Amino acid sequence: MRFAGLPLLVTLALLFIPANEAGAERGLETIVSKRPTGTIHARRVTFRFNATLAGSTFQCKLDEKPFRSCRSPKTYRGLAEGRHTFKVRAIGPDGTVDPTPGVREIKVVL
Repeated sequence: MRFAGLPLLVTLALLFIPANEAGAERGLETIVSKRPTGTIHARRVTFRFNATLAGSTFQCKLDEKPFRSCRSPKTYRGLAEGRHTFKVRAIGPDGTVDPTPGVREIKVVL
């Protein structure tokens, strides 16, 4: 038996995917589109990012700080010398969180 061109078993399986896993099935991905990487010679850095699902929102973090709501572009000022890790994750319109955040590592050398 088929429903909308899919075998019934596949159709039923899709109906029972939990909401927090559905985003991965639909391809929710976070993309860091402008990415300073490597060594930078400034205390200020700006990251630009987007998501594969329209209407997504974002959460960002730098180093060990917790994720917080953010928008693209995200600028950090007053960075200390040394290594820093930026992470951003998309949250789809249905509340699904991308389980694989976009990550960029930089090293500030003044």
